[in-house]
Amino acid sequence: YIFGFPEDIQSKLANPLADTVEEDPALLTHILASIASVGLTDRDALRTFFEQTLLARQIDKHNLHQRIDRMIEWLVQRDMILRTGESNLVAERIASRPIKEEIEENWEDELPTWAAAASALDGLDWIKREMNDPTPKRKGPAVFGFTTAASLNQIDEIHEDPANMTYAATPFGETISRLYLNPVTGYLLRIGLRTAVRIAAGLDDRRQLTPTGLIHLVTTTPDFLPMWVKSSEANVIEDRAMAIGPDRLLTSRDLAEVNSRQGLDVELGQIKVLTVLESWINECTIRDIEKEHGAQPGDVRTRIDLADWLLYASRRMLSSDEQANLDQPDATAFVSECIAEIQRRVRYGVRAELLGLVGIRGIGRVRAREMHHIGLEDPHHVAEMGPRDRKRLEDMRGWSPRLVDNTISNAQRLLARRR
Repeated sequence: YIFGFPEDIQSKLANPLADTVEEDPALLTHILASIASVGLTDRDALRTFFEQTLLARQIDKHNLHQRIDRMIEWLVQRDMILRTGESNLVAERIASRPIKEEIEENWEDELPTWAAAASALDGLDWIKREMNDPTPKRKGPAVFGFTTAASLNQIDEIHEDPANMTYAATPFGETISRLYLNPVTGYLLRIGLRTAVRIAAGLDDRRQLTPTGLIHLVTTTPDFLPMWVKSSEANVIEDRAMAIGPDRLLTSRDLAEVNSRQGLDVELGQIKVLTVLESWINECTIRDIEKEHGAQPGDVRTRIDLADWLLYASRRMLSSDEQANLDQPDATAFVSECIAEIQRRVRYGVRAELLGLVGIRGIGRVRAREMHHIGLEDPHHVAEMGPRDRKRLEDMRGWSPRLVDNTISNAQRLLARRR
């Protein structure tokens, strides 16, 4: 390993095979962050910055500029950034910049070791000769049988702004950037959340607002990881996919608008994650989930953390959605409360009636259920626990008088903070 040849470094800033903006999430995310947080707020500054990256050395400069322009247009159309006009200061900066001559670099990377040594000798020159090729010249096209990326319908038309055009992030774009979300994820969440607000306001009588719908919303985003579906469970997952129709907050048209992954395998994988998370919030154990769904504990924990993060992000995005808060303030507040509830259920893996108990320090899903069984339903009951309930709790397996004392004290402190 030490004396071996170094491996080639490939830039991860962009996907060289991407045909659409949505297939290039890293570059899209960095462009939004550059405008929203870094202060690169004009087209020339963005181009200049990305021309200094490793990516610019591995793809054609014209290709890089086209990618940047295409992503700027995508962000403008999705209300994440605004064009704020051409700047005279930027124009002066561009005009005062010295013109750089393009220097052709000839590193001779493919030159063999023996040839490199020989080339150092005096009187020895390399002579480039063209071999006589008996093959006749081609009369047809250079490439056939392939569909070029430029001919694909899903590629958006590139709008090229003047070099001194300036941009500013909208509150929506700033929120996505602060939450480290893929902009495609942020856009899909906004569509789904606005649908949820319309349902809560009584403006959509075809769908219903449920925990299933909110969980399914976050599992359909690019930032989430679906699960692999075995052939033996495909029929069950397909039936479940059909059953949640009224709960869906995103339509196939919404997903197609951002060229989101539409394969059947991926969709079934998203539904499987949904069923796993539903089992989790209904207090199934990790062992039972592994036995029923074939999901490994580490995979389950990863999806729980992702759902927790994306539900939190959804609530933040909803609170910053000026249109939703202005048009339907009551419905927006109600949806935000629903998201907060399902987020805590996902985090702790409990039904709704245990949310008050798991907020007490040192109390998880198992102890909360044991406390609920003896009639302790919220922190007030725990803080005011009588001798009879205290004795019943102390006699349970895993409990002790000291643990009960600590639980009572923690419940009292929790209530004091709430006041």
